[in-house]
Amino acid sequence: MHLKFPLVLLASVALFTASCGGSDGDGGAAERGGDGTVTVTDGAGDGDDVATQLFTEGDFAPVCRGTGIAVATDFTPGPGVHKVAVLGGEDPEYGLVSVTLPDGWEPEFDDLTEVQLVACADRTAVVEKELCEGYEDEGLEWSIQTYDVTWEIMLREATTTDVVAETTLEAVADGCPMVSFYSEGDPSPVPDYATPGAELEVFLKEFVNP
Repeated sequence: MHLKFPLVLLASVALFTASCGGSDGDGGAAERGGDGTVTVTDGAGDGDDVATQLFTEGDFAPVCRGTGIAVATDFTPGPGVHKVAVLGGEDPEYGLVSVTLPDGWEPEFDDLTEVQLVACADRTAVVEKELCEGYEDEGLEWSIQTYDVTWEIMLREATTTDVVAETTLEAVADGCPMVSFYSEGDPSPVPDYATPGAELEVFLKEFVNP
């Protein structure tokens, strides 16, 4: 039995995201102009580039599709922390995933261009585990389906997309989430994919903080 909490319904407005792309492998690219504006190319070839001051961690998704991010920092192996953005999904769709890494390994909001590495986690196999029911808020009710997941991890350089290292990690679902956010129209059950923990840190350490 799991605890059920009435949760505040949150609606997030995305000012910009570059985490979507076609299955043909086209990604996007970003370049910073002299005025500090980041121009992000959507990769669709239609010339509809988007100029925005907002640059989010999710904008590194094109790296997982083979397109480097020009405003990132070149990866130079050696001592010190080489910041990493961790993205997950199923090719060609990648978004942020919830992982716990040591302080300083992941970028802060104001230093995203310091990212040198992108860990692309492909969800290659899933196994249904517990169905969690009883979540509700302001008249909305939903359930959550948890999954064990096999992740294929490919660590790439942010500017060149060169593969630095790769591995396979197994993540096991750990019961029902205590907190869930739901908006009307979202799938129910809401999928909850287990993410790698300590094993991911061990894999990344040699390159992120040697």
